[in-house]
Amino acid sequence: MLTFTYAIFLLAAIFLIDKCHAHPAITRHEARPLCVGCGDKCDQCEFGFTTSTLCGITECRKGPGQICGGPSESWGVCGDGLICSCNRCTGCSVDSLTCFANTCLPHQSLETRSYLDIFDNFPIDRIAK
Repeated sequence: MLTFTYAIFLLAAIFLIDKCHAHPAITRHEARPLCVGCGDKCDQCEFGFTTSTLCGITECRKGPGQICGGPSESWGVCGDGLICSCNRCTGCSVDSLTCFANTCLPHQSLETRSYLDIFDNFPIDRIAK
């Protein structure tokens, strides 16, 4: 009888913990703000501007080496002459004539790389043992 009571208690605890983590008030914190518009200063954007597909506001385009892409391009769109590869604007900007060569593999992105790799450090899962 005692093990049955423990089993019921354990199942109740698991059920309650699951409900607490699924509460709509608990949301994932986004490290980068979504939709940062350029307002009335869009003419000062170095790499041009575009309308955000996520929020519908005007925002500056990103330059060589800057972070881009993300879910629904929420981290930005690259300027003319650049493509977003591995969440970095890669290529040569036709506006500033500056270039950036991205060395990551095409299947890697900020969503799939480890936490430390995002900050250009060695990821823990790649250290030789």
